[in-house]
Amino acid sequence: MKAGIITLYGNYNYGNRLQNQAVSTLLARRGISSTTLIVRYGNSIVNNIWKYRNICREKINVTHSGAERAKNFKKYSESLPHEYILSQQDRVRAAEKYDLIVIGSDQIWHPDIYRHFGEQFASFFPSKRVMCLSPSFGVSQLPVDVLDEYRIGLERLPRLSVREEAGSKIIRELTGKDAKVLCDPTMGIDSAKWLDVSSRNACPNFRYAFAYFLGGLNGEDEHHLRQCSESLGLKYLNVLDKGNTQQYSADPNAFVGLIAQSSVVFTDSFHATVFSILLGRPVVIFSRREGVSTFSRLETLAQKFGLAGHILSSPSNLNPSLLEHLMDSHSSRTEEVIAENAQSINRFIDSELDRINS
Repeated sequence: MKAGIITLYGNYNYGNRLQNQAVSTLLARRGISSTTLIVRYGNSIVNNIWKYRNICREKINVTHSGAERAKNFKKYSESLPHEYILSQQDRVRAAEKYDLIVIGSDQIWHPDIYRHFGEQFASFFPSKRVMCLSPSFGVSQLPVDVLDEYRIGLERLPRLSVREEAGSKIIRELTGKDAKVLCDPTMGIDSAKWLDVSSRNACPNFRYAFAYFLGGLNGEDEHHLRQCSESLGLKYLNVLDKGNTQQYSADPNAFVGLIAQSSVVFTDSFHATVFSILLGRPVVIFSRREGVSTFSRLETLAQKFGLAGHILSSPSNLNPSLLEHLMDSHSSRTEEVIAENAQSINRFIDSELDRINS
């Protein structure tokens, strides 16, 4: 069987690449080859201009560290086949070429993604052969101007799943349908497998606090986190600091390795939190400073794994004593919950394949 995966695509975001790899791996375990489909609706000429502009951007190297990072991401992404679906002809060919379409995971149903790419509900494909695998809205409420289009897109899908409770509520209120809340696909794969594919080539030879903030940090907050880390004998390592050339250039497998070898993780990132949990690393979760809030999925994740007390509104709320407490705080059910979630998403995939093949 051949599957097309509709998800976000880009050579810059660790979580996006790792969840894409996870979906591909979960399908491959069932004998299904997969290709990531980069679907964009609208004028095909405009779409092709957009496509080649993105390709050109990938070739522009601004700094050495930036160039090395882009090269490492590109090499990683090339291990995951992808195809552009930009015109009506492309959509017709895809409907003939693939046996099923998988929507997800990541924030494929975020309203900003909708406005940029057009609907991401696989309307070009027979609905019976569409599987929703942990897609995320990334918000707790949809803007009024997209409600009717989302309702149409969601109602045509035979079975729905989402990655957060807020998304399930959106679907219920919009369509009356129940959507199964699943974990992120990365959690459908056990930690041993992730450690097997991870790389230590960016890991320093000292104990460190790993920092990864997609919303950015101001100088005061970063100084505060560094002081808290150093008070416990840890060096502070921000993977997005271009001054840390080796870490900034890390590909997604090296990103997993950096988390695995850390003493504690500071983050506002969903997937950095996921891998902290999977790899048994203490994590402190912060609300994102900038941009549209996508915190609903992190709240669902934290509650599920007993990490609600690990969420802080700001780095200034952390102190050495609290950090030491959080590093020593472990839920006795973590391994059990990881296993339950992995079992749930794998059962969902098998059930959906039975439905599609019936």
